Amino acid sequence: MVSWEGSKDHGVYTKLGVHHILPEGVAREDLSSIMVQESILIALDQMKQCSDAPEDEGCQDDLTYIWRGEGRFPKESVTLATQFSVNRLERFERSIPLWPGAISVAIYLTQPEDAMILRRYLEDPVKGKLYRAFHLTIVQPRYESGPRPKHLSYPINHLRNLAVQAVTTTHHLLIDGDFSPDPGMYSFLHSQGMGKGRGPTLDPSFLDPTERNTAWVIPCVAIPLSYTGAPPGNVTHLRELFRGGNAYITDPRAGHGPTGTRLFLSPLLTMGSMRGTYEVCYESQWEPYYILPRDTGPLWDARFRDQGGDKQEHALVLNALGWRFRVLHDSFLYHIDHPQWRWPGGKDPNLEGHDQDEEKREVEGEGKEEWSYFNGFSQEIRRVFGETVKWPRACSQPLYVSSQVSVEGIGLL
Repeated sequence: MVSWEGSKDHGVYTKLGVHHILPEGVAREDLSSIMVQESILIALDQMKQCSDAPEDEGCQDDLTYIWRGEGRFPKESVTLATQFSVNRLERFERSIPLWPGAISVAIYLTQPEDAMILRRYLEDPVKGKLYRAFHLTIVQPRYESGPRPKHLSYPINHLRNLAVQAVTTTHHLLIDGDFSPDPGMYSFLHSQGMGKGRGPTLDPSFLDPTERNTAWVIPCVAIPLSYTGAPPGNVTHLRELFRGGNAYITDPRAGHGPTGTRLFLSPLLTMGSMRGTYEVCYESQWEPYYILPRDTGPLWDARFRDQGGDKQEHALVLNALGWRFRVLHDSFLYHIDHPQWRWPGGKDPNLEGHDQDEEKREVEGEGKEEWSYFNGFSQEIRRVFGETVKWPRACSQPLYVSSQVSVEGIGLL
């Protein structure tokens, strides 16, 4: 893999031998936006030249370009991290105004033409200004020919790792590109300790040394495509959407059932502070989104590509390492349904991870079952951590255990 970074020198951009001074009529405060645009555009031009070259003269490695964001955010805060391909640019744009803190994005150029698609997007002055504060990582794979080209197998966990490794704050929340945080999440997480002349400070609960191995779970919900109203603005609004059939829990069994989202919706837990969190026990095939400390949270297993077990493996590793899971009330992620689409390699991302993973796919020409969460990873982790690795290991005083306790009757909605 070949990688390089953008840089700045006293307001003059010098990367790749190209110098840019402040154009006539451009305000000094707009300079950073210009530099972000031009540095990334130069990198994308080089990537396109590489992919257009004859195969024997073209790129022999993956290319990775890293732009270090210019935003200045408190070190003790949460970075929103994500990954996607260029077909998610517009969808992620909706999330940007909802998160006034640090953002780290990894973008994958699935096809040779994607470099120019991203270039045209960032040429827009408004888009360039949106991205100027981000940590931005752009990955162009080596484009191959043949029946199963590797570049069409989306390296989802590798991209997650790149987005997380660019984080400079103490904590990060890693989401998928088509999810959005609720509008009040950032202020809720950072509301404690605000004072005159100071910006928001991260809630002390996250910085407690006894919570270094705690994953702070954010409940997630889905909004049907048929819904045309305003996105949910807070938990009260979300309850109304559930009552009207305009919100639902994706995979309410294994995938997100252990989060206890119906309990999260209970007004009994809406206390306006972090004290309203509740502990849940790990369960097999759980796929939560969570806030993790940057210095203790493990990376994702980069062998997982496309969709299928990619988030499950990480939650299982946390459980194996003895992490606790606490669900935050008053904050949530939401996903607005979209028409079905397929990964470039032909796999359907709308299938739940464990369902797709259970399909017995044959590796062309090898006659053996493809490595997956159930065929390979599960056996590996049992060998390392023992046969009971999928049992909750650090669940101390859970308020909700989905396989043992029914909470349907406590007036959740």
